[in-house]
Amino acid sequence: MQRDPSRTEVATTKRRNKAREQGSVPRSQELPKLTVLVGGLIVMRVLIGLISDELRTVFVLFLGSRVAFTPTRDGVYAVFWLVLKELAIILFPLLFTIALIAYLTQRWQVGALWAPKVFKFDLSRLFNPMGALKKMLIDPKTLVQLGKQVAMGATIAFATQLVLRKHFNEFFPCSTRRSKA
Repeated sequence: MQRDPSRTEVATTKRRNKAREQGSVPRSQELPKLTVLVGGLIVMRVLIGLISDELRTVFVLFLGSRVAFTPTRDGVYAVFWLVLKELAIILFPLLFTIALIAYLTQRWQVGALWAPKVFKFDLSRLFNPMGALKKMLIDPKTLVQLGKQVAMGATIAFATQLVLRKHFNEFFPCSTRRSKA
């Protein structure tokens, strides 16, 4: 990042503290993404057995003969809560760990900072479509960020495609069997 040539002196301690109170602190945008991605992959690797068992239970429950579903208001309500409970059992450990990793990464970067001024509602930031378009189309920093995001998405999609191609028969064993006619 280039320094502003009009600023010839180092910022005073008072000015730095004021900026910190307003929530203006240097922090990496890539570090939280990396830690959440790596932490999420580790948690998925550890919990894959639990997730597999729970998904198997859900499929047996809904596709098997154990549930007799009647499309009444009470029946739909009961199925909704059953699905919600099963999804919570599957997703809660993963999402809780990801949230904890994100929180710890932010705390590590900025310390014990709580700046309520960051949450101050400002309509001029929300309703300025021309400024947003100008920043989006002209600013080189935005184009670099867009390039990073596209590369990250492509990498994740490619890795997912490799795993699915390798284990396709395990995911969908019935789709590869041919019927004897």
